[in-house]
Amino acid sequence: MSTEDREPNSNLGLARKPLPKNHHYVPRFYLAQFATARAGEKAPGLWMFTRGQSSPKRIPPVQVARIHQYYAYPSHGAHDASPEMWFGKIETYAARIFDRFNQGEYELTRDDKIAFSCFIGLMLIRIPADRLTVERGFASKFDQFKERFPEQYRARMAEFAEDCGTFDENTLRQELIASYSLTRVVRDLPKTVSVLMAHNWFIHKTASRQGFVTSDRPALFHHRDKENPLGYVSMPLSPTLHFTSRPQMGLMRRVRLTHPHTEDELVASLEDAEPRIRVGRAEPARIKLANQMILDHALKYVFAASFDPSLGRAIMRKLG
Repeated sequence: MSTEDREPNSNLGLARKPLPKNHHYVPRFYLAQFATARAGEKAPGLWMFTRGQSSPKRIPPVQVARIHQYYAYPSHGAHDASPEMWFGKIETYAARIFDRFNQGEYELTRDDKIAFSCFIGLMLIRIPADRLTVERGFASKFDQFKERFPEQYRARMAEFAEDCGTFDENTLRQELIASYSLTRVVRDLPKTVSVLMAHNWFIHKTASRQGFVTSDRPALFHHRDKENPLGYVSMPLSPTLHFTSRPQMGLMRRVRLTHPHTEDELVASLEDAEPRIRVGRAEPARIKLANQMILDHALKYVFAASFDPSLGRAIMRKLG
């Protein structure tokens, strides 16, 4: 059976349909927020700045920030893209919330806030940079396991070979490490959602289409440490909207009093939390700071709705 014919995992309750092969690690609907229509173009495009290249190019969102079978598990010689389909359901819900934000509607139900937290949470943990960090750590432990327990290692690899449809050791190693990092994304999402629901949310808006830019690492977790385990999160939503979340002070006091020692204990202390949403104007200094953080953390690409020469020069200086 070919990859396109594989059915999603029935445990996720998804309908039977051909599975996508190219998976966007930055969702297409999100990139479309930064796309504009121009005469002579078949589809709206955005400006893509690429590390190591001297000038940007116009490109439609469907063609960028995607990797072949990036959110699929190996399955009997094919791929099971159930995670990609599941992420797509979250993106569909989030897209409706984006539409409401773009229309100036910011009132959300608790279910809306949970869904939006799922989307922001995925954007924090699904991108290549974070998966690569997990994969490097797991690869080190994997190699130690091979060295210390060779018999168990061979048995585990033989078992995994059946799912991968190959007995090449290097291929198996790569597939196993990638599968582990994808499992971590799915496993860690509820914890990330709990933290976001324990924040208050701030949406800053500007009327300028030259306002906020984004990148292949759009959502950022800042200053999360033992003193502030809830950190704060920032993410541009469009050229005119920017999202920031900060811990609720009452919950921060509760966390400090309970002294949670594990992530599970931290999540338990945040039960029933719900964010308040505040909307304000994005002053030029805030836009500049937000864009600077995006440039500082971009991996390879920065995306902009318009090509402002001064902003373009700043982006190219940063990307090199």
